[in-house]
Amino acid sequence: MNILFLATFPIVPHIGGVQRVTDTLAQELIRRGHNVVFLCHSREHLMSWKGFAAPQYIVKTEGREDKDIAYDIQKITLRHHITHVINQTANKATITQVRNMPPNIKVVFCCHVVPFNADDITRRKIWLMSAKSAKAKAFKLCSLLFPPIYKHFFNQAEKQVFIESIPICDKYCFVSRRLWPRVLRHIPAFPIEKLTAINNPNSFPFQNAIIPYDQRENAIVWIGRLESNLKNLQDFLKVWKLFSSIHPEWVSYIVGDGNEAASFKELSRNMGLQNILFEGNQVDTSRYYKKCKLACITSLSESWCMVLTEAMTFGCVPVVMNTYSTLTEIIDNGINGIITPPTPHDMAKELTSIASSRLLWERLSKNAKEKAQKYDVKKIASEWEGLLSSI
Repeated sequence: MNILFLATFPIVPHIGGVQRVTDTLAQELIRRGHNVVFLCHSREHLMSWKGFAAPQYIVKTEGREDKDIAYDIQKITLRHHITHVINQTANKATITQVRNMPPNIKVVFCCHVVPFNADDITRRKIWLMSAKSAKAKAFKLCSLLFPPIYKHFFNQAEKQVFIESIPICDKYCFVSRRLWPRVLRHIPAFPIEKLTAINNPNSFPFQNAIIPYDQRENAIVWIGRLESNLKNLQDFLKVWKLFSSIHPEWVSYIVGDGNEAASFKELSRNMGLQNILFEGNQVDTSRYYKKCKLACITSLSESWCMVLTEAMTFGCVPVVMNTYSTLTEIIDNGINGIITPPTPHDMAKELTSIASSRLLWERLSKNAKEKAQKYDVKKIASEWEGLLSSI
């Protein structure tokens, strides 16, 4: 098959989860003999990156006529004899790109986020979200006073994207079947026959050997963007304050960067936190999974969470706040990881239990690594081959 992956911006794997997933899957499909091409429509400065797994193109859509977009896209699709398109980020621009492709190409739209996530928005979540411009601050204030405004605004915009996507795709793929009811609640007429689900593949290959307890640091890793958003670093800082008061010999690594990195570092100092290291953005996060005993995920919401399955691949035990529906598809609580109520106190309590028991950690680590095999890219790529060949 000749496959084109669509995304908002270039497939640079260390800048986002969708990019890591796409890069990982593309490399496996190429190993199997398929031809793969990438196409985006924004962030042109990233086109200079030297490590693309496949030819990367950019076709801008903003302010351009359809005939010009169609000309550019058809040059690419004809040159590479494209037979299938996988749209990794459904939005107005990628919908425009798909509409201007030759009609014989088979198309799969993917949803890598929680559909209609605004349904779950609370005032606390709105408060934690960044608002830089005066317009954004005004919208945030209105949403805090009247949350239905926020929900209606975002749900209507998202619903329109789905409605425009459905007629031009052959399948609509989610990371889990558990997310389908959220879509059907808002779009009851969604054609059931177009719904499908394939889990995200692990970014890292299966690890034959598990790194034992004695060869790891007494350390916890937290990975995500350093912004006041759904990754919820602020709660992890509270967790660390509680946990480190009982286990002062432990260290925590904060891996990632963002617009509010300086603010979080200052908050950490103001809280008097010790042994907490801000590592910045890392191209390769595997060394943290290898040397840390635990990985914490405090997100207020996730569709899948790549950090979770990545940590499990290396036997780094995940401890996760119970805030999203697909979590229990990945973690069997108390068997291959720990799911805690979504409070800093509860998470710190569970971390203390694991830190105090080598036998518990070894059992969870072994089981986590075994469960992670389910998401190995070889298995996920086979599912994608089956889906693409069936449409």
